[in-house]
Amino acid sequence: MWKKRQNHFSFKSFRYPDEDREDRNEYLLINRGEAAAIDVSASCDEVCEILQRQQLKLKYLLVTHAHRSHLAALPELKAKCGGAFCLCREDEDLLHTSGISIEPDLFVKDNTRLTLGDGLVRVLHTPGHTRGSLCFFIEDMNILFSGRTLEKDGYGTIWGPSSMAAMLTSLKRLNGNFCSAAVYPGRGESTTMRKEVWLDCLRSH
Repeated sequence: MWKKRQNHFSFKSFRYPDEDREDRNEYLLINRGEAAAIDVSASCDEVCEILQRQQLKLKYLLVTHAHRSHLAALPELKAKCGGAFCLCREDEDLLHTSGISIEPDLFVKDNTRLTLGDGLVRVLHTPGHTRGSLCFFIEDMNILFSGRTLEKDGYGTIWGPSSMAAMLTSLKRLNGNFCSAAVYPGRGESTTMRKEVWLDCLRSH
């Protein structure tokens, strides 16, 4: 499904069932002839077809974290369509244990700005689901691609007991700084920060 155009940005979302879990979401973000793939896996063939049909340049391969399910299609996507694979360095160990033969072209960190067309994709380091989990904020559209950090009515699984504090810190940050944003998570339905009123309870803890 294509979403609204604003300041030359538009994006398409893809939803696929994932065993017994909620649907997995993948995204293709476009601005003035350039594109960024976000967590693309099952949609690889469809993404390639769209890029070719619309004569778009795939500039970035973005993943919100380095679990195998987010990486498996990237070698094929990169071979067919190009693009710089971007990863948070804190997830490098996960990448190397995934069994997927791809290496990052660019290590991104908190507040990295990636140019796409005439707009910017802001990278947010939001550890919790993994040590190197990322969100991507598009200020021109006021939307947040939140991966497994923030989901409708909750948040993603954590990697261990010690990561709960990191997840809480990440959620508080998102709620405090992006309180009016629309949220497109890695699983389940989209939401808005304002609808996730349970986040306000975190401020006092």
